Amino acid sequence: MVIIRPLLLILRAILSPVYKLLFGWLDDRANTKWHKELEQEIRQQLSWLFDNYGAQVIPNTRQYPRAFDYAVVTVATNNVLLRFVRGRGELRADIAPAHSPDAWQELGEVIASYSSDQQRYYRLGDLSRVLQQNIEPLEQHSAQDRKWVPAGG
Repeated sequence: MVIIRPLLLILRAILSPVYKLLFGWLDDRANTKWHKELEQEIRQQLSWLFDNYGAQVIPNTRQYPRAFDYAVVTVATNNVLLRFVRGRGELRADIAPAHSPDAWQELGEVIASYSSDQQRYYRLGDLSRVLQQNIEPLEQHSAQDRKWVPAGG
């Protein structure tokens, strides 16, 4: 292992730039495609959010490493930020108060903190329904400059 590890690091240092030179444009293109597809689906499935709450897609404040087919889209309303992450057949939604953009928590956990109704979502359509049923308390909670319930309690 002592001999192999340095050799692998050298090989990586040589091959990584070559890969980026030859195939980097393809990775960029695929990543852009997945991002645009997710953004378009969000605009369609959550059109009520854009129409009724003035939501806007905003640039991600953090650069996420490209992995597989993952895409990240962030949407802002007046009081909350919603981050949608989709990849490898999974969907995740996180929420943060607009006044505290680094306080991300999984949307289901935040809803469960004030509602006994366990609501699950697996597709964007399900998520739209869950979010539409809970957007008012989420907006009000954030507008009152309150923090989300800490994860795990």
